[in-house]
Amino acid sequence: MDRTQIEQIERQMEEDHRLDREALERLKRFIPVNGNGNSHPASNLAQPVSQPKLPYVPEEGTPLKHAVRDIMNNDPTQKWTNPKMLQYLKKVGFPLNAKKPVISVSQATQRLEAGGQIKLLKSGSGNSPNVYRGLTQLELAAKQESDDLQEIKE
Repeated sequence: MDRTQIEQIERQMEEDHRLDREALERLKRFIPVNGNGNSHPASNLAQPVSQPKLPYVPEEGTPLKHAVRDIMNNDPTQKWTNPKMLQYLKKVGFPLNAKKPVISVSQATQRLEAGGQIKLLKSGSGNSPNVYRGLTQLELAAKQESDDLQEIKE
């Protein structure tokens, strides 16, 4: 094991620790204030399954392809279609200047899937769209290791 691999493991552990702390903070919101039941308003309760666990808002100037990848990989349990991704991008105010932005989103997801950066769960046909999900931390680490080995071979 070399220094870069150790640094990569350390970064991954720090990221996992950050995610754990965020999860703990979300759990703390459910602790009753007065001890006599849940005194939190319904708006603080868990979000519906259709919403990403940790809302991700792309930084200004982020390319569409990177934004789609980061949104999907932010919560790999979330299933995405191109129309659903377009709706989310509009909701968070991502700039979409194309006449038909769903086509731009579709091209981005196709390229990401072809590059192994997201997973195609179900190939759509007719009126049913393709269904995608992001890569888990384990899948991302395995892909990075595979890419590193490929570079060494070349």
